Amino acid sequence: MSRACTAFIGPAEAEFVAAYSALSGGSIPDYPAAQAAAGAVLAASCARQALGTDRGSLWEAALATDTRTLFGGFKVRADDGVQVKHQTLLVRWSAGRLGPY
Repeated sequence: MSRACTAFIGPAEAEFVAAYSALSGGSIPDYPAAQAAAGAVLAASCARQALGTDRGSLWEAALATDTRTLFGGFKVRADDGVQVKHQTLLVRWSAGRLGPY
């Protein structure tokens, strides 16, 4: 297996939004779309690191991966499989404006 990727992988936000918009007739991607894109980028990266797609090799590659995607940070804790690098952002919109939390 190759070394873990520690740099940003996949498209940057602006590149993803432009590609998504072009393929969807002008729609702007929502949270689940960004999440799915990041998941696909991570899965492909792990498969490349693992040199295959068997479950054990993919898991080892995921454990060795410490990176960022357009969705945020990614690192899996080995003892329980919890994703520990992603930070959720919570905002509140009220009457069309960003409001207090």
